[in-house]
Amino acid sequence: MGPVGPESQEAIRLFDKTVLMECVESDLELFRTLFEVFEQDRPGLLVAMEKALERNDGAGLEQAAHKIKGALGVFGAGIAEMSAARLERAGREGAVTAGLALFPAFEATVLKTEDQLRDFLAELENEKGVRDS
Repeated sequence: MGPVGPESQEAIRLFDKTVLMECVESDLELFRTLFEVFEQDRPGLLVAMEKALERNDGAGLEQAAHKIKGALGVFGAGIAEMSAARLERAGREGAVTAGLALFPAFEATVLKTEDQLRDFLAELENEKGVRDS
């Protein structure tokens, strides 16, 4: 098996459609609302995590990581959610150096997950629009 290239990485879904649709009870409006809230809150949460890391503030890291972990769980974003849990634990244990090492990949995963969720929402809205016409 060869190296994983960008084409292979694009195929990796970073959230579980089934978990997501169960959490929102297949309600497109609820999904849209939750996603919009996530889009609004995510930048501030990532900044809070980054600042906590810069200040060597384990409690601040734990708090911000816990908040974003909960939001990611609603979307079935297991990879990012597990990474948030590791950052939360690092903050709780005062292992901020470990958090510094984890954060860049976590941030990239969260942003990619958000992009995939946006695309999935657009796909669902398009399907609904086709059915309604």
